[in-house]
Amino acid sequence: MKVLKLPVSFLVFVLLPILVAGLYYAFFASGQYVVETKYIIEGHKTSQSDMLGALAGINGTASSPSAKDSYIAQEYIWSAELLNKIDRELGIRKHYSDRRYDGWARLPEDASLADFLEYWKAMIDIRYDGTSGITTLSVTAFSAEDALRIARRLLEEAEQHVNKLTERVRHDKLSFAKNELQEAEQRLINARAAMIRFRSQQKDIDPEKTTVSKLEIVAELESQLATAEAELANMATYMKADSIKLGALRNKVSSLKRQIHIERKRWSNNVDETRALNNRIAEYEILLAKKTIAEKFYESALASLESARLSTMQQQQYLEVIAAPYKPVEAEKPYVLSNMLSVILGSFLFWVIGSLIISAVRDHV
Repeated sequence: MKVLKLPVSFLVFVLLPILVAGLYYAFFASGQYVVETKYIIEGHKTSQSDMLGALAGINGTASSPSAKDSYIAQEYIWSAELLNKIDRELGIRKHYSDRRYDGWARLPEDASLADFLEYWKAMIDIRYDGTSGITTLSVTAFSAEDALRIARRLLEEAEQHVNKLTERVRHDKLSFAKNELQEAEQRLINARAAMIRFRSQQKDIDPEKTTVSKLEIVAELESQLATAEAELANMATYMKADSIKLGALRNKVSSLKRQIHIERKRWSNNVDETRALNNRIAEYEILLAKKTIAEKFYESALASLESARLSTMQQQQYLEVIAAPYKPVEAEKPYVLSNMLSVILGSFLFWVIGSLIISAVRDHV
């Protein structure tokens, strides 16, 4: 009896799976064509130094596109958005669920979007090489023409997506810099308009300079008075008191003193005028400070716009095809030899392990 159980179990768990797999691959398995293409995302980015880095003297360094860009393209290729888009164009679901192909490999006709997306990811293989930056895209389909069409369409969509992302970043950065410049320009216009209104109302271009000029007049009169008095004292030592020249100098000294007195009295007696002038000077200085700040802000915004333009030029990226997709001559999948070996080894190991377990249980009973 024991002698009969061994061939039966061997037949059921080893020979039967091998026979079923052999029949499937021989008569039912549909050929699957694989189209492979390689691409790389070219371009360079300049990392801008932040404020602390600038203060520390650390500059930004240029770097090649990171793996993030390739992974973004990869996720987009696998996305439901792209799948739905090219499904409307190429009939992806119709192709993979065609009843002409074997039921084991094809997509069920009533598959949900989640199942369709999972099946799509199984048909599209993407491998990124971090050393070279090259991404390998493999597309599997039941016909060579469809595999080629899908591969070409995926490359086009990936390239458009990379360009769109780059253009969006560049557009946002330039828009922000342009808005800042417009705000700075309007701020400068307002500051200059306020200065013009103030000068028009006060009829004085620069109240501060006006005050300084008045003070300079008094200082100049005092300087002339000191010179005239010194000259008078010197000439009095050797000239007669009734000398015509001494009389002229005395008149000059007297005139200078009266003029200085008049100018000083104008400042000391007219308190309201002095206060008004001080207020005008204070208001003028505030407007002048706002105008100076607006000019600096405008210059900074203008420099930022030029820097943003340069930066966006350095952030241009594009997808470059290293190996273009080509139409395969024969089906590459399924891998009959390797799959059959897997079935044979798996079935045999399953039978051996099961037999050992059963024998061990019987020995302990």
